[in-house]
Amino acid sequence: MLGQFPVAQRLYSTLRYIAALLSAYLLTAWVSVTLVFLIPRLMPGNPLLQLEDPSSGLYLPSGLGRAHLLADYGLNHPLGYQYLNFLKGLITGNLGWSITENTRVSTLIAQDLPWTFLLFGTALAISAVISFITGLYSGWKRGSGKDRSSMAVASVLHAMPAFVIGTLLLMTFGVVLPILPISGGTSAFSTATGWQAALQILRHLVLPATTLALSLVAGQWLLVRNFTVNCLGEDWLIFARAKGVPESLQRRRHVGRNALLPFITLIGLEASFAVGATIFIDSVFSYPGLGTLMLDSVNNRDYPVIDGCFLVLTAMVLVINFLIDMWYMLRVPGASRR
Repeated sequence: MLGQFPVAQRLYSTLRYIAALLSAYLLTAWVSVTLVFLIPRLMPGNPLLQLEDPSSGLYLPSGLGRAHLLADYGLNHPLGYQYLNFLKGLITGNLGWSITENTRVSTLIAQDLPWTFLLFGTALAISAVISFITGLYSGWKRGSGKDRSSMAVASVLHAMPAFVIGTLLLMTFGVVLPILPISGGTSAFSTATGWQAALQILRHLVLPATTLALSLVAGQWLLVRNFTVNCLGEDWLIFARAKGVPESLQRRRHVGRNALLPFITLIGLEASFAVGATIFIDSVFSYPGLGTLMLDSVNNRDYPVIDGCFLVLTAMVLVINFLIDMWYMLRVPGASRR
């Protein structure tokens, strides 16, 4: 019946594709939420471990007092009951109460999330622009001295972990050549406002963002460069040359536009790596993002904060990949009918 109405058929196929996509992402989200709940609670220790340690300044000699605290935070219930309460709080938007900070988890995350967005977005934008432009040029000039040099640099960066890159940059521009701040998001005790405060934030962002960008740029550059090389012998590009299309237009409009689809897809795949790398980068530079908050909460076994941080970071990855899937559906004819 729908075959007689092409528009209705396309709409039906699109809606079915979106429904299937949402189902897959909802299943992924549920599995992620379950793992986020289980992993911290299966680790050795508990949030009140310092209260049980006589050498700790927080030692609480009364076993009854510790039991009351466990009850207050719901940690005296079976794991299954805690899981149901966790899901209930998640559905209602309640991420819980921090055990060590004695405040709402949502408040702590709201304080640090803008810093993570700033670092993540800046690094992703820088790496995407640099890798796409230089990858196109290097692939177009394959075999040249610049291409071989770029390949060597990309191979080295691709093999180096983010925290190693960060440590090298910190030692170079923070110690040997002390021209950039090496820790924090702003200067300590600063009273700067307006443009001065913005410039201060940017100076503190340079090293962490450069570290994350360099850890991402190699894989993106290699993909664009290899895609460009593979396109050089294609019939449609040879035809463009035969028509007299200028070389710069061939590179930008023909090869560049075709390279966008795999390039954007790779950015979605690297989003999860970038989110994970921010944890180590925050640690190296003492940057006030979710990575620092998460590491502190893991050390303190602060279950609600751990859960909240992991959930926010997981949601970031899922949303980015969902948007890329939707973009893919709009860009590729017939993708929703597969």
